[in-house]
Amino acid sequence: MYNWESSMEDRIRHMRQEELGTLQRIYILRSLNSIHNSILIPLLALTMFGTSWLLDYPLNAVDCFTTLTFFGLLRNQIMFLMPAITERLTDVQGASKRIDAFMRSTATTQNQHSSKSSSHDLQPGHIFMSNASFAWSHDQPCLSSLNINIKSGTFVGIVGTVGAGKSSLLAAILGEMILIDGQLMTYGSSFSYAPQSAWLFADTIRNNILLNKAFDEQRYRDVIHACCLDVDLSLVGVAGDLTMVGERDVETKKETSELDNLINDNTLAADSQSIIAEEISVSGKANWSLWYRLFIMSPLGICGFCLLILLLIIGEIFYDGTNYWLRIWLKHSSADQQRFPTLAYIYFGLSITTIVADVLRVIFSFYIILHGTNNLHNGMLKGVLHTSIQFFESNPSGRILSRASKDQKILDEVLPTVLIPTMKAITLSVGSIVVICLVKPYILLVIVALIPFVLLLCRFYLRSNSQLKRLESATHSPIYDLLSSSLHGSVSVRAFRVQEHFMTVFTDRIDRNTRTSINTRGAGRWFAMRLNLLPFINTFATAILLVIYRHEIDSSLSAFLLMYAISIPKSFQLALQQLFEADLLMTSVERIYEYSQLPPEEDQGGHQRLINTSPNWPIRGTIDFRNYFLSHRAGLDPVLKNINIQIRSGEKIGIIGRTGAGKSSLFKGILRFIHRSNVQGVVLIDDIDISRITLQQLRSHLSIIPQQPVLFSDTLRYNLDPFNFYSDEQCWMALDDVQLKQFVSDHPMGLQMLITESGSNLSAGQCQLICIARAILKQSKILLIDEATSNVDQKTDTIIQTVIANKFRDRTVLTIAHRLNTIAQSDRILLLDEGLVVNFDTPKNILQQYQQPC
Repeated sequence: MYNWESSMEDRIRHMRQEELGTLQRIYILRSLNSIHNSILIPLLALTMFGTSWLLDYPLNAVDCFTTLTFFGLLRNQIMFLMPAITERLTDVQGASKRIDAFMRSTATTQNQHSSKSSSHDLQPGHIFMSNASFAWSHDQPCLSSLNINIKSGTFVGIVGTVGAGKSSLLAAILGEMILIDGQLMTYGSSFSYAPQSAWLFADTIRNNILLNKAFDEQRYRDVIHACCLDVDLSLVGVAGDLTMVGERDVETKKETSELDNLINDNTLAADSQSIIAEEISVSGKANWSLWYRLFIMSPLGICGFCLLILLLIIGEIFYDGTNYWLRIWLKHSSADQQRFPTLAYIYFGLSITTIVADVLRVIFSFYIILHGTNNLHNGMLKGVLHTSIQFFESNPSGRILSRASKDQKILDEVLPTVLIPTMKAITLSVGSIVVICLVKPYILLVIVALIPFVLLLCRFYLRSNSQLKRLESATHSPIYDLLSSSLHGSVSVRAFRVQEHFMTVFTDRIDRNTRTSINTRGAGRWFAMRLNLLPFINTFATAILLVIYRHEIDSSLSAFLLMYAISIPKSFQLALQQLFEADLLMTSVERIYEYSQLPPEEDQGGHQRLINTSPNWPIRGTIDFRNYFLSHRAGLDPVLKNINIQIRSGEKIGIIGRTGAGKSSLFKGILRFIHRSNVQGVVLIDDIDISRITLQQLRSHLSIIPQQPVLFSDTLRYNLDPFNFYSDEQCWMALDDVQLKQFVSDHPMGLQMLITESGSNLSAGQCQLICIARAILKQSKILLIDEATSNVDQKTDTIIQTVIANKFRDRTVLTIAHRLNTIAQSDRILLLDEGLVVNFDTPKNILQQYQQPC
């Protein structure tokens, strides 16, 4: 609504750059580990054979190639695992410290400061405070020296200005605040709690109401009727209270009169289908184009990919060439080896070149993969920020966080450690096969005979494990969904004492994910154990062949061939295992790439070309709906039907109507939150069809004050003006208009005071006042207000109404009304019912029709 996508994208990219700097340092250490593993054999061979030659120690092919073979086994079994084990232990240590610090933090428990009374005449429901002081943290008290005695059955109203501590008092009674002095006693009372910001979790309406309580149908129906929900539930479709609701839905209230019902703003859509989209596999297997895309996303593009392949080939050529030259050198006698040092010098030169090529290959591989994963992250960021609002309505935040955290972590940290050894193992296998083909091709007969067995094994493994991995990923998102939802409603969860229920559900989801994870790991071990048969079979068969043809092959060539025959199955086995593991990890690449391909909001003007507006558009602020129909999603009935209204420049319009009447949908239509395919008719602002201008042009020239305030974890200055369009003086003036200047001035950091997530360090009223200050600061010609004063007291409400009347005197203002005084001074009132315009007249003419009889 605020058109802040570019600011948020820049901010996240900046944070990602800081993370990327850390990843680069991690990659340097991993590069050193990988380099150490790659150059181990050439370096050991160079050191050992060079020293022996310089000391005139006799060298022969059998001893040297046997030594090289054992070096290879040493690298595969020990040196390859040691860096990985060290890194895993470091991760475990760091995670353990964070978990331990979290577990040692002060836990908030239900009624942690309460004590039961020893007096028999005090019943549950009695609340007593004696000189009690409470704080959200241990340093600064928020409530001081409270002396309260509320008897059981008493009906108490709590009033006060914004930030006075009304909500904090309820939190203190619930045990959510720290008691730093005095006494609080609730005498074992149970609590019901209705928070200021409504909390629902992704489930049926019935489960959100029951909240793990037993279903007593008669009592349930009585409560539904008492809360005036029976009419609303009849509007949501045939499923009624079994309809699924999305995460953090609010947008029903108890009303007392027909007029109050008309002012109700809840807009539950008449949809019997769940809006939550099921998370499914993107495809049956990872697309090879994703591999290609991963490698060409570096700044070097396809040239970098080709250069990487060239380095891999060159490194393998030098490695195999070094071994073959070692055989030629060792064919000579010890005397000849000393007499012709050129042969040794060539071997030493090839060894050093092999080491340099391996170093370049490893460094360049990490460079390519790091930039590839970063570009995938940036693509996902852009896709999520610029997609339609329907995506967020049908995908819980936990599901999105799972891809942005777990899947991105796999790309950044796990995939490179698997992919780079995979490339090395593949080149070793191919290089070894090529060498044997050039020397004695019939040695490959054993490997050829094993190919059908390997193919059958791979086919059986891949068909099961790919689905297991996707199932593991799919069962991981619900964990984040529930965790995110539970944290958002943690006060309600504790107040209703349903912690155990949510912990059980959370544990069940973890167990479900763990079961798939165990099966995935088990499938990998099953595959690895059967692949381990290959080296034994191949080595035995090759040794038999070399014995049979011992008279045709000299000892140096036999040792050379046997070394490669032993190394081929091991490198091939490692290549297969790592390749399949990398293929499974590519599921995360697939999931992140899917989000980078999310369709953006329709912004191309449809079949008509886009037009440009003046920088000062709109100048008059007129709004004209012509034959306007709107549906929330394809296949649903219109929620706005044949709207034909004209709003004049500077006119103040109040919008009222029952649940589902289409009040908020009207705002959605003006802001173009609904795809063009679900809209008919036009909306004209200053005679400009809003569908023919870009969303950036449209939303940047409109202001809106939402009912639920949205604040971000940053400074107050950023939350007021993320683009730095306005001066500090203008920001102070806007804060003064909403009665927040003194509060901010008293803070030592002023405009730079830090706002925590969702403004949790401020009261709900203060958060709403900040959102009003945004609109005052922006001063757009058109202002949309979704009852911006629902979280403030009556006095502050009056002040805000006066401010809006003064500051937006010459502006067009549309207000979705919840209080009569909010719309009493409007020029006209728009009355909607089931998506139709029932009346559009002056307040006097409309309100008289719905006044309660005396």
